[in-house]
Amino acid sequence: MENIKDEVIGSSRGTARQTYTLTGTRVSLLEIWVNELATLSEEETRNIIKNGELEVKEVQDESGNTVEFWIKWRAVKNLLEATKDDRYYEVITYESGRTEIRFGDGIFGAIPPAGEGNIRARYREGAGRAGNIPDEVAKELCHQIRLHNRCRWYSFYGIWCWGCFKFSKGNPRRMCYSKRPVNRGCCQVNKRYDRAKA
Repeated sequence: MENIKDEVIGSSRGTARQTYTLTGTRVSLLEIWVNELATLSEEETRNIIKNGELEVKEVQDESGNTVEFWIKWRAVKNLLEATKDDRYYEVITYESGRTEIRFGDGIFGAIPPAGEGNIRARYREGAGRAGNIPDEVAKELCHQIRLHNRCRWYSFYGIWCWGCFKFSKGNPRRMCYSKRPVNRGCCQVNKRYDRAKA
């Protein structure tokens, strides 16, 4: 498993129902932070810190001036539970392990203020030891997939087969099981393995 800290997942446009995708898969312990300095007055930031209802991280320069003011938003199952001022978001997780973050529309859930690179995520990636596929099983599943797709040859890199390049969409973190990345490697091998266990 790997802890991902301060991954910039997007720049808010200040529009309704924004959706962002995490680069990691099979995530847990997710936190979403938004830099709201551009839209908060000095008095508002002081009040937020004083009230202590929200978890915040203030970044200051050498002169003591606040240059970033990050606020932790809260995950909910359904944004219909939120009011227009609630700093809430929904988490959508797909079978492939891909995770999306969806914000509100200003009626059900607040809209993150516009800003460059002002939405960040912290999370743990991977299914842990229980999620690892035994090497021999992974090799056999990979072999079956390559035969099925008539792709019997490894790439010129000598490590990954053509299927890895296709199904990982160029993301090295999703490539061959032999690399044993924290997200359990090849999504096609994972899919067959999970299907067999079901």
